[in-house]
Amino acid sequence: MVKFLIAFICMSILAGSMMYNDHNEALNFYANGTVMEAKWNTSNHNMSLFDIRSKGVTKRLHHHQVILSPEQIKIGDIFFKESGNKNCRINDVEVQCVQ
Repeated sequence: MVKFLIAFICMSILAGSMMYNDHNEALNFYANGTVMEAKWNTSNHNMSLFDIRSKGVTKRLHHHQVILSPEQIKIGDIFFKESGNKNCRINDVEVQCVQ
């Protein structure tokens, strides 16, 4: 019984930290570049997918907390989001992009 309790506590701590990191992933995302791909309702739980490219590096924003609509962002747009900020700038227009 004690082994089960110790295992349960360890798994709960691990699961809690994983949930916390996942929750903050979109909030802590940083990118400054051009939108190379914009998809909605992807096969991965209908989440949107955005690839932002800057200086040869592509960053992927693919998270359930992203709330951008097709009217707000499209391929070729200039995208900037600071880590820790719920807002992003698309073509110098600031919009909320993370819940």
